[in-house]
Amino acid sequence: MKNILKLIAVGALCVPIGPGAYGALNCCNMGLCPISCSSVSYDSRCTNTTFCTSCKTSTSTVGSVTTTTTRSMTSTCSNCHVTPSCKIISTTYKCASGYYGTATSAFAGCTKCPTNATCAGGNGSTYVCNSGTYKTSSGCASCPWPGTSAAGSTSISSCYIPSGTTGSDDSGSYKYTANCYY
Repeated sequence: MKNILKLIAVGALCVPIGPGAYGALNCCNMGLCPISCSSVSYDSRCTNTTFCTSCKTSTSTVGSVTTTTTRSMTSTCSNCHVTPSCKIISTTYKCASGYYGTATSAFAGCTKCPTNATCAGGNGSTYVCNSGTYKTSSGCASCPWPGTSAAGSTSISSCYIPSGTTGSDDSGSYKYTANCYY
């Protein structure tokens, strides 16, 4: 005896029953079977949780670039069944934390943060030199000893010897009574 798929009317819905039934899929019933994964909800009469859960925005970081892919559920109705599909809406790239620049693809556009610097990531980002250093054309250089600087300093003139610093040389001992900038 052949397995025959039967449809039974349940309220305003047609639900397949019997051997070969499509499980959670049902009749389109004039659009009464919406799929909306964007709100992390779905109509269980139309599709299953596994498919709906897999169709969502995802973010991954590989090397220097963080990629975000936004997806959305779509559905078509044919032969009294809803056929769900997952469509990519957009893909964006940005520099990962520890890198700076502007990502142009999943693998390009971001530069590793220099030594003695902090890089928050993002597009159009740059690096900020840590305290005790200043920005040069090739990275962050240390202030001359015993100098220091505030984080984000952009030239050697931001380096200073703090007030109260003591030292000695051939002429004797000394103490700085004010901050002394280079």
